[in-house]
Amino acid sequence: MKRILVPTDFSKCADYALKFASEIAIKNNAKLLVLHSVEHSFAGGIDPTGASVFQSFDDGLIETLLGRGRTNLDKSISSLGLPVENISHLVEIGHPSDLTIDKIREFSIDLVVMGTHGASGITEMLVGSNAEKVVRRAKCPVITLKSPTKLENIRKIAFASDFSKLSENAMAALKRMQHVMDATIDFVRVNTPNNFQRDALTKQHMDDLVTREMFLKAELHVYNDFSEEEGLLNFAEDRQSDMIGMITHGRTGLNHLMTGSIAEDVVNHTSIPVWTMRVPD
Repeated sequence: MKRILVPTDFSKCADYALKFASEIAIKNNAKLLVLHSVEHSFAGGIDPTGASVFQSFDDGLIETLLGRGRTNLDKSISSLGLPVENISHLVEIGHPSDLTIDKIREFSIDLVVMGTHGASGITEMLVGSNAEKVVRRAKCPVITLKSPTKLENIRKIAFASDFSKLSENAMAALKRMQHVMDATIDFVRVNTPNNFQRDALTKQHMDDLVTREMFLKAELHVYNDFSEEEGLLNFAEDRQSDMIGMITHGRTGLNHLMTGSIAEDVVNHTSIPVWTMRVPD
C-alpha cells in the first residue's frame, strides 16, 4: 500500500478522512495525494449554423474557487506530520466522483480514503452520494467514514459475505488492511429468510477461506436477521465493531436501480468506517 488518495471538499468528514489517511501513510511510509474538485457550470446554446455550442460562464469565479482550493489544501496538509516528499495535492475542475476515479487510474492508487455525508430518500435512490459512486466504480479498496477515526482504535473488523466465492485479490487487500490495523476480523454470514444456508456449510466455506488465505486473528460467525444490511449493521453493533468490510460488484444503471448494493447502502447508513472493494460480476 504505497499510494493513498483522499478527495476533499473541506467538510468535517473530509478532514476526518484526511487525518485517518495520514496515519495509514505514516505507518506504511506511503505517499498521500489529496484531491479537491471544483465543479464547472456550462451554458448551452445554438450557433448561427444550427450547431449546439457550450460556453462556460463565471470564469472569474472558477479561478477564485481554484485559488481558494489550493490555499485550503495547503492549510489542510500543513499539520499532518508527513514528509514533504510523501504528500502532494491537486485542485482540478470536474465532478468529484469522476475526478477521483480518473486519479485512481492515473496515479495507480492503492487505497482511497474519503469522508461521506451519506444520502437518503429519493436522493439515495436516484443520485447517491459521491462516496457511494466511488465505491461503485473504484478498482482499488475504498475506506469511507463519517466521524473522527484513529488507526490505533480499529481493533475489530466485521467482514460480511456469503463466502461461496471470493476474489483472491480482494482477500489479499483485506489481509493487508488487517495487518496495517493489527485488527481481528469477524467473518460473518447474515442468514435471512430469503437467503438461508445451513451453519455447517457456511462454517466450512469460512474455514476454507481462512486456511487458504492464511488469515490470522480471525473469528467466524453466522447471524440471523430479516435482511443482509440490517443483519450486518446489527451484528456490528452487537460486536462493537470498529470497521465494516464488504465486497461490492459495482453495478450501475438500471441493474443498480433494480438490485441495489448492500455495500453502498451500508456506506450511506452506518456511523462507523467501511472498507469496500469492487469485484465486477
